[in-house]
Amino acid sequence: MRDLLSWNVSLGRWADVNVRLHVSFLVLIVVVLHLCSGGPDDRSVWPALAGLAILFAGVVAHELGHCLTVWKWGGRVERVVLGPWGGLTTLGPNREQPIEITTAVAGPAVNLVVSLMATATLAAMRQPVLPLFQPLHLPVQAPGLSFAGTLAMIAWINWLIVLINLLPAFPLDGARALRAMLRPQFGFRTAVVATWRTGFVTAAVLSVAGLMLHDRHEKAALACSLLGIFLYFSSWQEAERLNAPEGAEENDLYEDSYQSPDDDGPHLRHVGPLRRWLDRRRRARMARRLQQEREEESRVDEVLARLHSEGRDALSVEDQALLRRVSARYRERQS
Repeated sequence: MRDLLSWNVSLGRWADVNVRLHVSFLVLIVVVLHLCSGGPDDRSVWPALAGLAILFAGVVAHELGHCLTVWKWGGRVERVVLGPWGGLTTLGPNREQPIEITTAVAGPAVNLVVSLMATATLAAMRQPVLPLFQPLHLPVQAPGLSFAGTLAMIAWINWLIVLINLLPAFPLDGARALRAMLRPQFGFRTAVVATWRTGFVTAAVLSVAGLMLHDRHEKAALACSLLGIFLYFSSWQEAERLNAPEGAEENDLYEDSYQSPDDDGPHLRHVGPLRRWLDRRRRARMARRLQQEREEESRVDEVLARLHSEGRDALSVEDQALLRRVSARYRERQS
């Protein structure tokens, strides 16, 4: 499949949000268990399972931070993809700069708070805390996992999620924050180009780091190399999506969210035939959408009257879906 982020399986709907698990998480589980299981009596499997459970909880907390921030701003979360790096939160069409930056920062902030709380608890227990901030070393080496060891794993894993998401490469939060910061000054297209190029550089640095760490930190080197490969292809796909005709609608949503009435922006200085064709398609889509919305809103009074006189059971599935769509549009206009 072309889009790496589409490699996922559904976990159902949580709080009316489509939640999916990226297959890389499943691959990670298999690899970790394979590396930690030397035999049927090997007790290192249990710390590995505990670490995977802590990682999953940290990723869920990470994405919950994104979602809570979006909801606080009155936005909408369409989909959440959980991956070992953190995840991806797909927002609705309202993508103003403060929402994007605050949402991007909120996820790592949650993991940072969890990590610091676990670290403070370990410090109060007079346990060493400096090893928790060394991303190349596991903080727990013993085959068993004590209470202090569990806290150390919580602190280390959440700290690692923070560090990874600070990298300026798609689909990490650092890239989304960078794109949102560059957009007002340089325009959406230039901001995306600068961000995916930064992602290429980040992927190259991680790959080189993997080669340099191979002799002393074999597992860390493997993780750096795999992350570098993933970020390279993710950045490449972001570059392809920017120029693909099917990605024009998504780009227009960003432009419409950021564009002020008096701002022509750098992205409109050179308008070629393809751009004019895409603009005509966008205007036609908007006209059809507005016409559909007017027709639906004209039917609302009839549906509400039937609801008031005959009750909810008198409404068909289509009528109920109509009310939900119109209600969602009203909420978006008021936000």
